[in-house]
Amino acid sequence: MDRLIGDRRPHREEHSGEESSKRRIRNTGTILVGVDGSESSIEALVWSNALGKRTGMGVTAAMAWEYPARCGVVGSGRPECPPDQKDREVINTLERITGSAGCENAFCLALRGPARQALERAANRPKVRMLVLGTRGLGPIDGLLLGSVSRSLLFSAKRPLVLVPCQGGRLSLDRIVVGLDGSRISGSVAAWSAELCRDAGAAATVVRCVDHGAEHSRDRLRETVERSQVQLETGCCGAFRGAGVEHAAIATSGDARRCLIEVAKRQQAGLIVIGQRGGGHFDGLGGTASYLVRHSPLPVAIIPLPLVTETWRR
Repeated sequence: MDRLIGDRRPHREEHSGEESSKRRIRNTGTILVGVDGSESSIEALVWSNALGKRTGMGVTAAMAWEYPARCGVVGSGRPECPPDQKDREVINTLERITGSAGCENAFCLALRGPARQALERAANRPKVRMLVLGTRGLGPIDGLLLGSVSRSLLFSAKRPLVLVPCQGGRLSLDRIVVGLDGSRISGSVAAWSAELCRDAGAAATVVRCVDHGAEHSRDRLRETVERSQVQLETGCCGAFRGAGVEHAAIATSGDARRCLIEVAKRQQAGLIVIGQRGGGHFDGLGGTASYLVRHSPLPVAIIPLPLVTETWRR
């Protein structure tokens, strides 16, 4: 039994060993962002807050701590802290961070346990539309290494995971680049992207890249690219048409990883969306996703398979 704090007034409620600072949850879903006080995590928080304002989604800032917890500053030699008191300290820290970042309306949530497991558990709650993390940074609170956590969650997250690079999280969501490879996850990637574009008032550029190394002649490669263009326009873009989203389709050849970044830069996009695992040229965690996490100058959203969305849809 924990205290759920709203407007600074205590309220008793069952809350799974975690504590929150605000209670109102919007029907459009919630963005959960992992915060550890580092520059990259604050960048992720600012990005999430701007996206929340644009889409009407709520924002929850979450920080994890592990036993044994010490009261006050870590390494200060102070005695072990009761869990409820440590929750309160973490909430106070989050409220200072969100306030200084201009995100005063964010929920503040203290999570107990190792960061990866705690964030993954919280992300699986109903109404969470995505988990957002900074891509690197060691924060001062109990050694939460978001760089390590984000890499681990690439393999295990059951919700869409958005990774915001340091200095790359300035929100410019007028256009989103969506990588589709024709694998079984492409439908989920397209559906999630179309709903985000609809809610954010953004346009979409849907991209398929043909690996030129798999073709034996220039003519055959050109034919494959043309066929892919038709497939994108007639099939894969259906989710965007159904959502009433302005969109364009681009089929090209070359390295899919670099292609997505180049298209995003050229289109001045604010987000790249790909599938977590795939059977096509966007080869999931072994290639495109891990490359983009390391090299993309803008946020990358990675959609898991299967994708569960019915708990937050309006």
